Amino acid sequence: MNGKSLLIGLSCIDPKYIEESEKDTPARHVIAWKPLLIAAVIAALLLAGCGYVVLSEAQWLQSFFSRQKGQPLSQGQSAYIEQNTQVIGQSVTVNGYTVTVESAIAEERVACIRLRLEGPGLADIHSGDFRPRPLADGRGYESLFFEKGHASAEESPYGLGRWIFSPDGNAISILIQLDQSANPDAPSFEAGVPYVLHLTDLYVNGFGQTERILTEGTWDFEIVFDHLNTDSAELISLPITITHENISLRVTSVKLRTMGIDVRFAPGAYDYLGRDCFEDSWVVLKDGTRVSVFPQFYNPRGSAGLSLDCPIDLKEVDYVEFRDGTRLSM
Repeated sequence: MNGKSLLIGLSCIDPKYIEESEKDTPARHVIAWKPLLIAAVIAALLLAGCGYVVLSEAQWLQSFFSRQKGQPLSQGQSAYIEQNTQVIGQSVTVNGYTVTVESAIAEERVACIRLRLEGPGLADIHSGDFRPRPLADGRGYESLFFEKGHASAEESPYGLGRWIFSPDGNAISILIQLDQSANPDAPSFEAGVPYVLHLTDLYVNGFGQTERILTEGTWDFEIVFDHLNTDSAELISLPITITHENISLRVTSVKLRTMGIDVRFAPGAYDYLGRDCFEDSWVVLKDGTRVSVFPQFYNPRGSAGLSLDCPIDLKEVDYVEFRDGTRLSM
């Protein structure tokens, strides 16, 4: 899987099987608010006349995921992010634009990498991405993420995911979410293994402007996950059937992780329409908090990768509820 795959959005179908249905997901522009006690502290500072607060990396991610979910995180979610956030702090400057890999939070199948972009002319930018370069032989694009020792021109089994831009005055925060759920056979991320994050050529959109290239260049970083959360739970022991309208799927496995769900089902005759069975699903925590579930990848041959709008602590989970009302308890 090469760097081009990064441009495939949440609602796409696995490109290996339904390539013609690929389409980009528009960048999401998130101005993160602070959950729980963080919000109170910031409010107090603003009332005191201080308009700028520096967040820790865990606090920034807590704020981001709280905004994604549209409500404060639970105590266990906040603690999960605090315990699993890895501060990195690597910076590379090219043509006056500095990219800093601030932090990462990862489990075996999902890795979120937070970048900070600084440089001239960013105040009016609201979306963009680092665009992978086409290979000289025309057979694809450079890889975005790969194990150290390999080259960007080689095909990589990592890298399918999405960009989320968060403008912040003259700087921009970028969250890259890499998800291995697209292919059940794709390797998981490993702790202690050096990976290369390979960024090239920054394209942006300004308010009311067409897309343009802001600067060309290459920003390379070595990323080593010092910790990967491995918590997971299989929620069924016997097959179940879930439905939507005239579509039904015989589900044989539902594996809940802290940042996603792996589903296996018997292949049917619904092509990619079977993914509709996973729309409008939820993970419900014991305190009533509802975490949205999205069908990020769907393979009609029998697998689906579902993403959560924020990390969870499995000890807090009450049940998973699919679109048709089917509930799977912990």
